[in-house]
Amino acid sequence: MAEVKANGTMEAKAMEAMKAAAAEQTAAEAPVQEAKKPIFLTRSPFKTRDGRKMWSYYVAGQKYGREIKAEFTARDAGGFGFLDMLFAVAKEVQLVIRDEVMEGDNGRKTYYKSYEAQGIDPEGEIVSIKIRPKNDSDKAYLALIIGQGGESAA
Repeated sequence: MAEVKANGTMEAKAMEAMKAAAAEQTAAEAPVQEAKKPIFLTRSPFKTRDGRKMWSYYVAGQKYGREIKAEFTARDAGGFGFLDMLFAVAKEVQLVIRDEVMEGDNGRKTYYKSYEAQGIDPEGEIVSIKIRPKNDSDKAYLALIIGQGGESAA
């Protein structure tokens, strides 16, 4: 009788582990989780020390009676030209934030957020490029702007 009880307990534990693994796999298969309301990316010109005109990309908002900005930058040097083209062809450029999971060779999962600038060209095609927050503090500012309070948006 003790063997049956132990077997039943082991089966129950195995069943719980399988359910947890299935729930984890479902979460990994559907990592897209966008913000509740659309967040729009804005750009403004600035001049460098040597007089060249460059663009700054940001999401602006207001919190605690202050105007705050979360700045973004292209992931590589070629991305700046693409961002300029995106702002030229799209009326609005939306910031899309996704929760993503990356699994390493050893099976360890790393959870992170990806940021994407997305617009619609005149033909109705979605044009997008991955971007990143300029500094770590911009992640905190973005969290305030989108209404997550003190939680990290990283």
